[in-house]
Amino acid sequence: MTSLPSSSGRSPAPGLSALLREQAVLLEELDRRQRTNILDRYRPYAKQREFHLAGAAFRERLFMAGNQLGKTLAGAAEAAMHLTGRYPDWWQGKRFGKPVVMLAGSESYELTRDGVQRLLVGPPLNEEDWGTGFIPKAAIIATTRRSGASGALDSVTVRHLSGGASTLLFKAYEQGRGKWQANTVDYVWFDEEPPEDVYFEGITRTNATRGSVAVTFTPLKGLSAVVARYLMEKSPDREVITMTIEDAEHYTPEERQRIIDSYQFMRATLIGLANEIPSISGRDLFAPDLQDPLAFHLLKRRGFAAFITGEIGLAEFGKRLAMEWASLPVLADADGERRPVKRGQSYYAGDGLNKALVEPEKVEAVLRAVLTAARSRDTGRDQPAEASAARPVPRRKAVARSARFWTWLLTAGGTIITALKELNLVALDWRVQLAILAAIIGFAVYAISSMPTVRDALGLRR
Repeated sequence: MTSLPSSSGRSPAPGLSALLREQAVLLEELDRRQRTNILDRYRPYAKQREFHLAGAAFRERLFMAGNQLGKTLAGAAEAAMHLTGRYPDWWQGKRFGKPVVMLAGSESYELTRDGVQRLLVGPPLNEEDWGTGFIPKAAIIATTRRSGASGALDSVTVRHLSGGASTLLFKAYEQGRGKWQANTVDYVWFDEEPPEDVYFEGITRTNATRGSVAVTFTPLKGLSAVVARYLMEKSPDREVITMTIEDAEHYTPEERQRIIDSYQFMRATLIGLANEIPSISGRDLFAPDLQDPLAFHLLKRRGFAAFITGEIGLAEFGKRLAMEWASLPVLADADGERRPVKRGQSYYAGDGLNKALVEPEKVEAVLRAVLTAARSRDTGRDQPAEASAARPVPRRKAVARSARFWTWLLTAGGTIITALKELNLVALDWRVQLAILAAIIGFAVYAISSMPTVRDALGLRR
């Protein structure tokens, strides 16, 4: 190895070169040990610690949290502790004093590989880095690969502190319930929400050992059977821990606010929007330029036009928005999704998942500003000053020149003459008849000229 030249252009003294080489070797070894034993450096947040603690008292645990908040990280760290028997001094959760058999998986083998396996073992496609996950490299005895998914493992044999070996089996929900069957296992970790039949198979596998089941996921399927089991079927064996962005200690207050302010779309909502908006294709980038139109479409769904025209009021529109965005509050007491809710609460309050993150006064101020701006724009559009000033005043047509007047007059006159004949009055002198006709014409002209109702009846413009 060639030593680095000194700043003066001369090589360092032999003793100094040896010292630098030794220091470089030590630093490299320190880095290796840190990268291959991250379990020792795991320090949970308060909510993650609560999840771990619940394992000592509850057989079934559900850790619900948003994306990138640390739920899967906590699941992986605990799984590695049970597999290795290496529990930190602060640990107060469940302990296994012997090697365990564990099932762990997600929706597909690809997702299991990229989530559960990556966090436990290391980068799936780089075997040299296996051992940089939560299972220390020194504890990995052997691995077996799974065919059909590049880099995916089928099992890992892990050295346990007691001297034996634990077995970790990777699974996928897409296999169906049958593939989750095993003789008996001590621990099952579901990362992301499993189908009901797969979940119950996992519980069944732990019955003989009185083992534990841990579930970590972001609730994207609504009140599914698994979620309902935890939220609605109370049991001394089950516990739910929820974690919001306010509990994620790795975000600064500014980062939290930025995430809260950004759009969040459920998968089902995005699919529905894509079906309703013809201009959206599967190749569109989910960027602000696309998110703004999507959000406005949701506003229209919830009655934006009716709010602007006054068909629905501020409180009703606010409630509809709260039904679309769970972090927005209702603006008046209302019947929520699960129970009556108070002003300022989420429409979905009581479901164990959601809470309002915005003050109702802020929502009202924004909606009033939008309403004022929209109505001012519409008023200016409907009554432009220039158009009103330039509009010509129609000239009143003279009665004598109205074709409709003469039609009416001749018809009326003819009707009167017919009536005179029927009354046997036509034998009157012609001068008398002419005088009667003149009186009729005079009355008609007076009526048309002086009585607006007559003009309107005849269709003459004022």
